[in-house]
Amino acid sequence: MKSILQLKRMLLLVFAITLWASSMNAQTVVTVGTGTGTNTTTGYPTPYGNYFWGARHQFIITQAELNALGVIGVSNITRLAFNVSAPASISLIDFSIKLKNTSLTAFSTASFDDVGLTNVFGPTAYTDVAGWNTHVFSTPFTWDGTSNLLVDVCFNNSSWISNGVVFNTTTSFNSCAYRFADAAGNCTGAATTTSNIRPNMQLTVVSANAGPPQPPIANFYAPDTVWINSPATLINTSSFQSRVFWNLPNENPLIAGYNRQAGYIDTARFFNNFTYTFTSPGLKLVKLLAVNDLKRDSLRDSISKFIYVD
Repeated sequence: MKSILQLKRMLLLVFAITLWASSMNAQTVVTVGTGTGTNTTTGYPTPYGNYFWGARHQFIITQAELNALGVIGVSNITRLAFNVSAPASISLIDFSIKLKNTSLTAFSTASFDDVGLTNVFGPTAYTDVAGWNTHVFSTPFTWDGTSNLLVDVCFNNSSWISNGVVFNTTTSFNSCAYRFADAAGNCTGAATTTSNIRPNMQLTVVSANAGPPQPPIANFYAPDTVWINSPATLINTSSFQSRVFWNLPNENPLIAGYNRQAGYIDTARFFNNFTYTFTSPGLKLVKLLAVNDLKRDSLRDSISKFIYVD
């Protein structure tokens, strides 16, 4: 009888540890800012602003904002996204994202908070697209649960075209500091302007309070008809995904820089959206695989749609 009780207790302990481990690795996506305002093709702030050669922005997200979204306590942030209304569609050279835990509550002067930044994405060439532009971090960033969060975004080209237009929210404090110039060195130069306008952002966090990982729901928007030799943009609208893969059967070879992985297109940076130019007419099948659970991709869902190329 004693051995049976001990076995039951051991099984209960294993079950409790399993639940605890699952909750510690739980993942959720939160949206910071729900405003519908936008910048213009010549106006700032915007993380994808190429009306001048280069630009650097810093944004403050307060602890209170994160707590209100359900992010409570020490959490790992694994990716960040900006929502683009109209892309500039130009390659941004040495695009990078850095984060830090900060005591800064607002930008009272035009100055950057430089000490202790952690690089989480890039530097790499990046081209913005319509919809959520998701940047998967090379290493998760640990938010300490008590500080405010500072986001630093920068790139520097040697030419200009126009700004990517992003959705933003007006905050009650100066949540943004930035600089831009037709020159090199924007990523090391001083801030010139403060603003209470902050781009809307999505954060993917792994938190003890987030609950178990949720199965993804795959979905995407695709035009019913596109022209031959004209770029078609496929916009991911999935939910609860940590990354997505695209598959265009019978389209081979693929665009340079894209590889097949288990039948799907691996963009290496796991773009939410995908642009492809069909070079032959007919009915084309497009598949999207959405996965969750950063460690194993064990939670997955897929969907297929047809596009007619005229």
